[in-house]
Amino acid sequence: MKDMLEKLRDFPPKRILIIIAIASTITTIALFLEMRRIDALLMRSGYGIVDFELAFSIKKASTILGSWGENLAGIARRSLIFDFAFLVSYGFCLSSVTLLISRKLEYRLQTLGLGIAILPMMAALIDASENILLLNFMDNLTRMVVGNMVVMRYYLAANRFIFLAGICASLKFFLLGIVFLFIVLGGGYALFRKFKSI
Repeated sequence: MKDMLEKLRDFPPKRILIIIAIASTITTIALFLEMRRIDALLMRSGYGIVDFELAFSIKKASTILGSWGENLAGIARRSLIFDFAFLVSYGFCLSSVTLLISRKLEYRLQTLGLGIAILPMMAALIDASENILLLNFMDNLTRMVVGNMVVMRYYLAANRFIFLAGICASLKFFLLGIVFLFIVLGGGYALFRKFKSI
């Protein structure tokens, strides 16, 4: 781990890192705006995609899906698939920006920043797992009821998927919260040092 952090002090080279940061920031903003547009459609029912991600239980998730109806549920499914592109983009965006800020800092603050630069990629992997769990939940929910009977194995699978998805979503938001906090505070401190030295 220590060796990997040491490598991040110089790799990728600054010019390449800036290109990655600019390209991924543009892509992330474009994808985010599209995700917001989709979520605005879902929110007309009173529930957005984040509510679904943090449902944790079949009862809550079923309420959300019921409020969406078949049409909006289909849009939510497409949103989860679309999110795979978004998570790759924000992973590169936040990691590269955090890395650029970290290289402007010194000593322990720099080491802390280099460690935090890894978190967006971890959050993206967790986000991908969350999406897979939610898609599996939706699949098992449609198979759960046959006539008036609940097929227990699909019920248990759906319950497991929605609970694990909630854990993944919570962990993802926690990691991203740390990253955003560092970008604001670390970036602010780096700018302060720069203007102070002028």
